[in-house]
Amino acid sequence: MSKLRIQMAAALAVAVAVTASANSGGHAVAFNGNTDGSGSYVTVPDSDAFDLQQPFTLEAWLNWNGADGYRVFLSKPALSGSTGLTMAVWDGYPCLATQRPGAGRVTCAAAPLSPSAWTHVAATYDGQVQTVYVNGAESNAQDFGWVAFPAADSEFGESTPLLIGREFPADLVDRTFPGTLDEVRIWNTQLSPGAIQAWYTQSANASHPDIGGLVAYYRFNEGLSRDPNTHDHTGNQHDGTLMNGATRVKSTAPFVP
Repeated sequence: MSKLRIQMAAALAVAVAVTASANSGGHAVAFNGNTDGSGSYVTVPDSDAFDLQQPFTLEAWLNWNGADGYRVFLSKPALSGSTGLTMAVWDGYPCLATQRPGAGRVTCAAAPLSPSAWTHVAATYDGQVQTVYVNGAESNAQDFGWVAFPAADSEFGESTPLLIGREFPADLVDRTFPGTLDEVRIWNTQLSPGAIQAWYTQSANASHPDIGGLVAYYRFNEGLSRDPNTHDHTGNQHDGTLMNGATRVKSTAPFVP
């Protein structure tokens, strides 16, 4: 066998090994993105743990289908029809939005996503600076000059669920996500740029330097069953329910489980 053929065979073997290890056997959830009120989503019962009144980080792998609009993939509403904190793809740009009385803040990435391609999006917030990361690298940061965390349920006297794939259960029904999501993580600490870069391509485990701050973790790896429940992999029991036809599918997101 020639030297060139040996080199090509070795490269192919490496490529096959990497492909096989990337999310081998994993699953994700596909959302229909309907804007008529029938949009699919995952709902998680309210918990004080989701009232993020301290620095926090939100992460997800997403495959957006290219539909325009304000397409929300993670939300903890302050009350019906009012944003508390939201991650969305806004006409192609991944964004973090936070709101409380007198302070509404939106920060979007510097460049739009490529449709129908898996992308990791993360956002951090320390109460003053919002930062959006794309595929482990900082894309945009905004300093709003003074501290204001998202509104907590107690400020409005209304309990709201955590939602994946939609902003509100009944209001502004066009704010749904058209595409597929995997590896949704909610942290009650601000991950460093180095931690985001080092861990966005692999599942969070006990070796993660901030593992104690992981509030909820949705891997959607319950298989392709019709069981509507999805589990929180932190052990904090923030389990969710698939609604309106949200469907588990084989994940092709390029991370190592």
